[in-house]
Parts: sequence; C-alpha cells; structure tokens
Amino acid sequence: MKTANSKQQTANSKQQTANSKQQTANSKQQTANSKQLFILLIITNIITFAFLIVILFYYQIPRKIKNILFENISQDHNNIRSEPIPEDHNNIRSEPIPEDYSGYIYPKEIIESLVYKRDGFNIVMLGDSLTCHNNWGKLLGREDIVNFGIDGDTTEKIIKRIYDINLVSPSKCFLMVGINDLVSKRPIEEIIRNYRIIIKYLKQNNIEIYIQSVLYISDLAINAWGFNPIEINDNVNKLNEKLEIMAIDENLQYINLNNLMRDENMLNNIFTSDDGVHLNIEGYYIWANELKNYL
Repeated sequence: MKTANSKQQTANSKQQTANSKQQTANSKQQTANSKQLFILLIITNIITFAFLIVILFYYQIPRKIKNILFENISQDHNNIRSEPIPEDHNNIRSEPIPEDYSGYIYPKEIIESLVYKRDGFNIVMLGDSLTCHNNWGKLLGREDIVNFGIDGDTTEKIIKRIYDINLVSPSKCFLMVGINDLVSKRPIEEIIRNYRIIIKYLKQNNIEIYIQSVLYISDLAINAWGFNPIEINDNVNKLNEKLEIMAIDENLQYINLNNLMRDENMLNNIFTSDDGVHLNIEGYYIWANELKNYL
C-alpha cells in the first residue's frame, strides 16, 4: 500500500512539474504575444501619425490655422485705411490673386514686426527678392528699418498686401518692384498704373515715398534663368524712364541705382550673384550707401 501511495505521489509530483512547465511555456508565449502586440501598436501609431501629417499638409491645415491667427492682427486694417483702394484696382489685374496671399509667406522678421513691434519702425523697404535678401538694418546701421521684401513679388501682389505696411507705422518707404512684372511680360503701362495705386495709398497715409530704379540683370541670367538680358534690360530702361517721370509728377524722390552698378546696359557682374539677377554683398553695400543720402 505504501509503495502504491509512493508511486501515486511521484506521479502527482511529475504531473505538477509538467503543469508548472506548461504554465512557464504559457507565460513565455503570453510575453512574446505582448511584445508583438506592443510592436504592432507602435507601428500602427507611426503609420497613423504619418497619415495625419500627409492629410494636414495636403489640405493646408497649418496654413489655414495660421491665417486664422493672423485675423486678429489684420483686424487693424479697417481702422488704418483712410479710404478704399481705387476702383480701377480690380480692373488692372491680369490674373487672380490668392485670397490668403497676405501674411503667410512673410519672412520671420516681418511677422515678428507685425506682432511685437508695430510702433518700432520708421522705414519700410518694400519690394521683391532683391529687397528681401538683405539685412538693411545692419548695412544702414539702424534699428528702425523693417524689410517688407518678398520673393517673386510684383506690383500686382504688393497692391494686395499694401495695407500691412501701416501696421508698423512708418514715416518713409523705399520702393523697388517691377523686374518680375517685366519677366512675366506684363505691359509697362499696366506696371505704371499699379505703381500709382501703391503711391496713392502710401500718400494717403502720410508716408514719404522714394522710388528706386528697377535694376538691370546681367548676362549670367542667360544660363541661370534662360532670360534674354538685352530684351529685359531694354524694357527696364523704358520702365525706369516712366518711373522717373511719374516721380516728378507725384513730387517724389527718384533714386537711380543702375548708374552705380551698371556695365553699359547690364548689371555689372561684380555686383551680382551667380544667377545674374540677385545681388551679392558688394551690390548691397553700393545700394545701402546710396540710401544713406536719403535717411
């Protein structure tokens, strides 16, 4: 009987050992399953996050949110307008302008000035990439200058954002724009009409205006952009002649920068970057030194 009981106990012990091993195996399997589930969850979250990022940028949601935030700043527009832009403003547009153009492509410096330093600037540099690509405060040794240049801007687009200038309450505006109009084949008479709209608004808000000549391009623009510098510079001359006449008619100061950086009827390559359109630091030094005569 004892022998039978002993055998039974041994059998039970073996069974318990087997059960324990089975439980250990089950535990390991559960751990492995948990790890797999955790990895799968991480991968799923990554895919979901990437999908959301794609959706956000596809539907331009960040831009729309930023535009909503800018509405608080733009509310001042109605208060600073002395009168609406003339009715011929809409008639001279050759192509539609995006409704959300103003604001979202401003460089960081401009955005900060609109938000934090509205009363801290006396001078606005207004124009396209030629104006945009320079630190005017540094070259002119002043802290009251804000750069309102934007890459690719035309007279048409400046009209769209002209109200923004008053957000920094300037007393002077140095304006250069037109090369992108000429490159895009906009008629010179239309460019002049756009200029007059810009000038009228600035005058209405007691801003002193300085018209700067549209700069030549150099022969480097042939390879860099496929431009015909002879044709474009011929139109630059025609436009500048009309700008100078307009400046006299409007009793404004006209600043001829081409006389300082020209090589006959082209931009001298010692003042241009490799693309034949934009300036290098030497070109900006020449420009800035000339402007010191009017500050």
